[in-house]
This record gives sequence, structure tokens and C-alpha cells, in this order.
Amino acid sequence: MRRSKRTYVAHLLAAAALVACSSDRPSSGGEPEPDGGAPAPAPVTAEAACEHQFRVRVERCTKGNLAPATMASARTRYVADCVTALGLPGSTRTADEVEACASALEPEECGVVAELLPACAPKSGTLATNTACNVGAQCASGNCELRAEGKGCGVCKDPAAEGEGCSAENPACAVGTFCVGEPNASRMTCKRVSYVAAGASCNGFDAQCRPGFICAAVDGAPPVCIQALDVGKECRDDAHCAKGTYCSQRSAQCTKRGAAGDACDATQPCGDGLGCDRESQTCAALTFAEPGESCGGSVACREGVCGQGTGAPRCAPIVEDGAGCLAAAHMTCRAPAVCVGGGCVMPTTATCQ
Repeated sequence: MRRSKRTYVAHLLAAAALVACSSDRPSSGGEPEPDGGAPAPAPVTAEAACEHQFRVRVERCTKGNLAPATMASARTRYVADCVTALGLPGSTRTADEVEACASALEPEECGVVAELLPACAPKSGTLATNTACNVGAQCASGNCELRAEGKGCGVCKDPAAEGEGCSAENPACAVGTFCVGEPNASRMTCKRVSYVAAGASCNGFDAQCRPGFICAAVDGAPPVCIQALDVGKECRDDAHCAKGTYCSQRSAQCTKRGAAGDACDATQPCGDGLGCDRESQTCAALTFAEPGESCGGSVACREGVCGQGTGAPRCAPIVEDGAGCLAAAHMTCRAPAVCVGGGCVMPTTATCQ
């Protein structure tokens, strides 16, 4: 087997970290049908659909790696943001569509790009070019170009069309297409991207393999999607190994990640929800430090990532909505806000005119 080229969907780089869990949705009654049949299902509410989406897109694959208090705070803010987005001027997405997307994601593996599933495909709105906007879903073009002042407002602009060039810095593409290619290449392209089945031809660009599979050429044949490599298989990259394993630098084989109590170091990582305790050099359950406190090893930050640089790493301060931030600096907006244009922004909170 030769290693397949590592590729990127640049349009989705900022968002894709979070994916999530199966849910036990409460059943709700409905009025009996006129003919006496089964009760008609009650229409889904925006709050219920957005809550379901949070569980599926966020909670499943981050549980154990986030402090419980942070998860609870993120849930409240995420759901509020999602509900508000449905009511923004020009938005055509409905609560039923949010619910359908969440249901489509439930059987998928962590790491799947939701926007590549038909039920979750990006959808354009009705606002004309040069109209003020918060998010792309309001715009007929599907693209809201945010202004530089960090207030969460932008203007609907026409993105690159299918087949046109794009870049990691300017990844906006027409609705239904994504900016694909190597981000350090001179040219990336807006293309329609889809997941292909196991055994089908792939290229890592517009024909992608689902999580748990890799695009690889075996014995000189054209590349196809094959099962990710299991423990003991020869590898060159962690991305080639199955979930819960890594590519060992020592053996060049896929190796199981450490369980609680196993020895660990920089070359022997621990499993999900664990970190390498700095004193015992064994895998231990993560604990969570507050802003300004020391972190590293099995001590993660309650919000954001552990600081790097000289001296003992510490957890960064949390920047509240609307306060100034530097995207390149080690600053943490309160989840799920992001640093845009020099300010921590929750996309739906600003009134854009």
C-alpha cells in the first residue's frame, strides 16, 4: 500500500472540530387522526431540533474531553444561537430540516463532515447581494462576507463559482461546492464533494472516504476507500490507523492508544478522555483547570487549549462575547463563539443593517 495524498476541505476547516451523540429524544403525543388511526406526530420545535443537533454534532465526540460545566454552558449557548439563526431575515432553513440533519448524523462516525450529507447540505437564503447579514444561510449566494470590525455582521457577496479558484484564506464557494485541494498549493478549486462507499474510487478531494476508511492504492491499483488499518498493520501516518489507535514511531505499526494506568510519553499517546500524567508518566482521566492555572499532561483547560511557549503552560483567559481578541494569539472565546475580525462573535447576536 502506498500512502494516499493528504487533502483538505478548506471551507470547513474552522468548524469541523465538533461532532456528536446518539440521543434519547422524548416522545410527544399528537391529536388523533380523524379516521381514528395513530396520533399524528407533533411538529418539532426549533428548540428541540437544535438540542438534538447539539447532542449529535457536539456532545457525543467531545464528552470526556470537555469539563461538564463547559458542556452545559456550550449547550445553552449553542441551542440559543441555532434557534435565533432559523429566524434571521432571509433564512429558509426550518426546524424540520435541522431535525432531519441531526437524525442523518446519528449513525455516522465521529469526524464526518455534516455538510457533505444530503440532509445537512448548505442551503441558500433570500437576501440579495450587498445586503447586511450574520451568516451565509441568509444570502441567496450562500456567502456572508464578515466585516473586519469583529461585530459579527457582514454583507452578502457572490462567492467563487463551481470550477473557479479558491484558497484557504478565501474559501467561499457557491452553495453545493467546497474549496478543495492542498492548502499550500498555488490553486485550490470549488468542487462538488461527496462521500463514496467502501471499495469505491476516491481521490481525497471531491471523492472522500468516510471516517473509519482511508483512500489508498493497493498493489498499484487505482485508489479506493478501504477500512482504516487495525493494530499491527504497517503505517506511515496516524490518519491511516483505526479509531483508538495511532501510528507508532518506533514500530511503524498501528498501535492501541494507552488505557488508564498504561505508560505514556510524547510518542505513546493515551486514549480518548485521558492524558499523560506528568508525574507518573501513565495515562489518567483528564481533570480541568481554570483560566490562569497550570495545565498540561492529564490537566486540560476548562475552556480552550493549554497554553504553549516559555515557562509552565497555563490556561488562557476566556474572552466574553464582543470583547477584543486576536485570532493568532492564545486567547479563548467562550464556546461556541469564535474570534472574527478582532472580536469574539456569536454569529446571531448582532443586529446587522
